[in-house]
Amino acid sequence: MALHTAVGFATLFTAMLLSRPAQGWIGVLTSVHAGGRSARSLLPTVVLGPVILTFITLLATREGLLSADFRLALLAVIMITALGALVLTHAVAENANEAALTRSLARSDQLLAELNHRVRNHAQLAASILALARRETDRDPLDTAADAARRLEALGAPHFGHSADDPPDRLRADAAMKAFASSASRTLSLEIHGTGPKNLISLDFATRAGLALSELCAIAAPGAQRLDLSFQVTAASASLRLVRCGGDALHEPDAPSKNPLLCDLITQLRADLRIEADNVIVLTVPVSVVLEGSIG
Repeated sequence: MALHTAVGFATLFTAMLLSRPAQGWIGVLTSVHAGGRSARSLLPTVVLGPVILTFITLLATREGLLSADFRLALLAVIMITALGALVLTHAVAENANEAALTRSLARSDQLLAELNHRVRNHAQLAASILALARRETDRDPLDTAADAARRLEALGAPHFGHSADDPPDRLRADAAMKAFASSASRTLSLEIHGTGPKNLISLDFATRAGLALSELCAIAAPGAQRLDLSFQVTAASASLRLVRCGGDALHEPDAPSKNPLLCDLITQLRADLRIEADNVIVLTVPVSVVLEGSIG
């Protein structure tokens, strides 16, 4: 066949294929999906490999290095080995991609489950806060609204401290405390005993602890110049220590026990609340609640 005829046929063949790039095997080859990517990665080796190997063995036969029969046997063995290695390499890559996809789907399911759990819990807590505001009929409506807004802000504070690198149901303890301190506009000092998992706390615990701390700050703030908060974790328990700096002693030492929302949160956290020296409020929580979120 003349060269210009061969070039003309090749050009015509290519134009026919490219005229409908989304149909037929050319559509499979140019697809953006996994099949198209796999085909594009395998096709050059499958098409060019046999041509190159055949040409090399033909040259070796012409030079007298190989007999015609041995050339065919050698070519068959080399092609079987090369294509088998290509298939196995491609299988390893596909297995890795499938494993990554499985992990991604599992994480998506976990995130969705955690989102449903979080929305349900927050809806219940928000409903409790609003129900408490409705029951406080003897107070000024503006004060009641301000308290409800403060509580809702404290409820959402841990989520501002949660980062994309944290597990769906965990966050760093220092980030949670700083987020709460930022919403409460109080001075914060943080100390965590231990390393590793103890640096991560349950989001359930952080949500309820932030709401409890909001109530304690509202009780301790009157008459104080500053509130200092420290968070300490040991092998058995965790303690949130709120210190009133400056000013007189706590006006109503029994105020925490009269706060229904605070009492309910303390029960849920299985916590112990005590007041020391009329200026220090200590909330002690089992470490299982802090790390695992096993809320009562």
